[in-house]
Amino acid sequence: MDFKVISDSRCLKHETPLYHPESKQRFLTVERALREKGLLNISDLPTPRLAAMEDLLLCHSPQYITTLTHEIERLREGEINLLSTGDVWISPFSFLAAKAAAGSMLAAADHIMGGYCRKVFVNARPPGHHATSDAGMGFCLINNVAVAAAHLLYRHHLQRLLVIDWDVHHGNGTQDIFYRDPRVFYFSTHQEGIYPGTGLASEQGEGEGAGTTMNRPVAAGNGAFAKIQSAFQDLEEAMEKYQPQFVLISAGFDAHELDPLGGLKLKTEDFGWMTTRACLLAKRYAEGRIISVLEGGYSLDGLYSSINIHLEGLI
Repeated sequence: MDFKVISDSRCLKHETPLYHPESKQRFLTVERALREKGLLNISDLPTPRLAAMEDLLLCHSPQYITTLTHEIERLREGEINLLSTGDVWISPFSFLAAKAAAGSMLAAADHIMGGYCRKVFVNARPPGHHATSDAGMGFCLINNVAVAAAHLLYRHHLQRLLVIDWDVHHGNGTQDIFYRDPRVFYFSTHQEGIYPGTGLASEQGEGEGAGTTMNRPVAAGNGAFAKIQSAFQDLEEAMEKYQPQFVLISAGFDAHELDPLGGLKLKTEDFGWMTTRACLLAKRYAEGRIISVLEGGYSLDGLYSSINIHLEGLI
């Protein structure tokens, strides 16, 4: 089968407060969709693994990793606390879960680059796209998509990667890590005027990376999807010149109309449309190679319906 999935149960070991939107129920909801489609029973699935320290240090600073590990090690059994760098909770096994999430991305990248399949969906938590090189924040500890991108650059020697981020919140961490790197083209559609307050259209990269960041903030309310479609047209035009060798999706589903944290009011089928466009770009330029990883999505009903149509588009 040309499409595989990874769902490492160690991601469930990250604990958050009761009623926190980023709960383990999100992971379980996605896993239910994977199981119902028979995707967990396919032979030769990528083997989950933990990201090693050298993997994390490709895009996170030693100081941040030290802070993260030390603050987690000080926690007692059953204790949770806020990480000092930002608005993200940590529990005694949060670093294990984060390494499992990032390691799943590495396993997916190696599986594809080894020729075993061309598309992988990674069910992962905690999410990653808000984590910068030196700070966890916004429910994110390790930037999963950035770890995979760095792995593709430094271990597999690719030169042009495309990251598509359609989470309702701007992926400030991914942008920060690759803002000056022309080897990663970062594209984001997100709701304007909400957390984390970054992602202006004027933010287009710096230095050698100038022109390889494309932000398309979208106003809340009806009509948002038409603006997102227009943004994808801009992306497709840019890719004619850039011609990525691999596509990574930060697949957040909190732009769904049922989601409590967003206001873009996208329909379930809108995520299917975006998935199709991403796959077409991968097929046209990147030999069909694509990894999608779960980011946001905090209505379980909205997440379940969105992930189903996303999976159908990838299959």
